[in-house]
Amino acid sequence: MGNPQGVKRDCPALEWRRLQAIKLFSQNRSKAEVARHIGVSNQSAGRWHEDVGTWRQRGL
Repeated sequence: MGNPQGVKRDCPALEWRRLQAIKLFSQNRSKAEVARHIGVSNQSAGRWHEDVGTWRQRGL
């Protein structure tokens, strides 16, 4: 997918959303709940959910 040509990503905002997702997943929230709460697709929430193990090992 990606961004349209010439549109830059807001990396700090993306990182903030990922961190919020990790916190919600650590509260045993479902992927669907996290996606709705943060305003992202279920697919994005699913990718972040896969990262939860890494975050737990390495910390935020």
